[in-house]
Amino acid sequence: MARSRDSNDLFDGLTTFEGGVNSGVVPSLVRHNQLHQAFNASLRGGYIAPRSMFRQRTLDFDGNSVLETRFRQGRWQGAETYRSDSGHISLIAVINGRVFRIDPTGNSYKVMEITPIIQTLTTVAFVAPAVGAVVAITVSDTSNFKAGYEIEIFGKNYVIESITGPTDMTVRNVDEIAGTIVPSGTPVIRWDVNPASRPHAWLWQSEKWMIVNDGQSVPIFFDGATARRSRPLSGELTAGRMGVYWKGRNWWVNPDGLTFRAGDAVYSSSGTIGENKRDAVLKQTQNTFLTTGQFSVPTNAGEILAMRDVANLDVSLGQGPLQVLTATTIFNCDAPADETQWQATSNVLLSVSQVDGGGLSQYSTVVANGDLFYRSFPGIQTLILGRRDFQQRWGNKPISREMNSILKTDNPALLDFSTALKFDNRLLMSTQPTVSDRGVYHRGLISLDFDILSTLQGSTPPVYDGAWSGLQTLQMVKGTFGVVERAFSFSLNAGLIDLFEIMPWEKEFEDTNDGQPYPVVWSFETGDLFNRTGPEGFELVRLQDGEIYVEDVRGRVDIRVFYYPDTHPCPIFWHGWSVCSEQAECLPDPFTCLSVLNPQPQYRVRMGFGEPKNDCDPITNKLFRDFYTCRLRIVIQGWCKVTGIKLRAAKLYESRMAPVMCQSPECDLLPTEPEPGLEENIVDAWLTDTNDYITIDEDEYFQIAP
Repeated sequence: MARSRDSNDLFDGLTTFEGGVNSGVVPSLVRHNQLHQAFNASLRGGYIAPRSMFRQRTLDFDGNSVLETRFRQGRWQGAETYRSDSGHISLIAVINGRVFRIDPTGNSYKVMEITPIIQTLTTVAFVAPAVGAVVAITVSDTSNFKAGYEIEIFGKNYVIESITGPTDMTVRNVDEIAGTIVPSGTPVIRWDVNPASRPHAWLWQSEKWMIVNDGQSVPIFFDGATARRSRPLSGELTAGRMGVYWKGRNWWVNPDGLTFRAGDAVYSSSGTIGENKRDAVLKQTQNTFLTTGQFSVPTNAGEILAMRDVANLDVSLGQGPLQVLTATTIFNCDAPADETQWQATSNVLLSVSQVDGGGLSQYSTVVANGDLFYRSFPGIQTLILGRRDFQQRWGNKPISREMNSILKTDNPALLDFSTALKFDNRLLMSTQPTVSDRGVYHRGLISLDFDILSTLQGSTPPVYDGAWSGLQTLQMVKGTFGVVERAFSFSLNAGLIDLFEIMPWEKEFEDTNDGQPYPVVWSFETGDLFNRTGPEGFELVRLQDGEIYVEDVRGRVDIRVFYYPDTHPCPIFWHGWSVCSEQAECLPDPFTCLSVLNPQPQYRVRMGFGEPKNDCDPITNKLFRDFYTCRLRIVIQGWCKVTGIKLRAAKLYESRMAPVMCQSPECDLLPTEPEPGLEENIVDAWLTDTNDYITIDEDEYFQIAP
């Protein structure tokens, strides 16, 4: 409610923003501690500031241009973090059917291809020809090689031109130095790649093995050193889709999307002595204890799109039921750890956790604060799984109405590519999926902050920061490196696949790309101000002035202020200016200044907007600055925190009721009171798909003119 200082002046504004963003209601219902829209912003702490920063990480291909092309110009399929037995964390990505490992340490992140290999050996030495030229070579066996395969010899790249015999082939030099002698006995390697056409790759870690599935190919196992194919004929895992490691077993969805299987228990008898029987998790011999050999969901529930294991605070093991998500339903798989209890069991181990709102993507289904958050067709939903206060307002329902203005425009057909993670006590959920040659990327992220005002005395409910832009996210991943949690986004950058790190809030103050810093452009819109200021309803006011308060100014900050009079669809520019927090100390020499090496952040109070221009609205034939309510839009480039906004307006005299409306020249004439007997004809004219229209004759009776 606006406050009056005297009989003519009215004041309104905002001082805190802990209510978050709410674009799911009309602006007049947005509270004064909320915002109607926010972009690239954070509301943590109660003030509004820029979002977390995105820092590009330099990828090191060790000068291998072929490797760089395979990585940057391939088609994205999936990624996950991997932790070796030694505790080293790396990122595993699948692009164009190839598997890559990225080591996120130091200033440059080394990229290696770890796709399984098939090799033969040279049996006769040969001399590398010029780059682009061909040479005939002799090897021990050519049965696993074909024309067109990319191969590696002596650490350099070649392409097979033709197979000329059981031990002979012709190869074209790609990047080997001409004249290099390749001795006999040198490995000739080809990569055992998955199809590049598969839209998804699903990865998860089981003990020391990373498992890679694409819904069609035989799984790939990576143990931290080498990768190999599964051996289904020896009882190892068969082809599948997404999966998890739960209760000491692998669980994965079959290629049909309707059934799923369980692997053997870790340390069980199917493991080998050399691996201390840990590798039993790679086998699937114990499904025989299930009558059908596999679990299944009802056909009418649709395909399984996600599987997640969750915590359970009410059991000693801490692991709750496996959640199996389709687009419409979430199922609860509570299979006991002892597979002998599965005997003669057919689907009774599955119960329904939630109906009317299932999950759509493995990579956007995450556990946060004990609950399962996931993307569904209605928006962002959550499944309550842990203990909580009965007053908790979220749970088992859509929780994203506040962001419907953005989420409702997402293409439903692409939501199975959505990605999410919980990082820095925020849920980041992708939005605006878009098709490209590199795969489906997302133009923005939705930020839900769980830590808006957490204290020992209690905390406020989580709120939305709004939408974040700046990345074209293919997929987000996170991991704990030592004791530090870090989050990454595989993104498109100038049309190529690149890696960015999502920094914790207030850790960095500018985005970086190609080694250059870029200040973030962020903005926000208020709800209606001067809303219902008079005892009898709306009052007409004239905008006079405004001011803004900021703190923590770092470097240059550019501010632009706009306003929306009433329900005007476009913002009206009001005022713009810049402030800088660099400090300098002048020496006696008036032509020389000494800059402070570590300038501290500054603050500014009462930075005024001045009086708006008297521009006229040609539609309503009044000044833009004359309105009943208005919204502010503030656009800022650079780092600062906005701590308050205040506006001043003056009441304008107007008649008790509005005058009779005249006919606008832009509108066609519409009927007000039909001539007796013509009502049915007029209604028929409106309902028929013809070019009939309604006119008024000289006697002001309604007629129908053909």
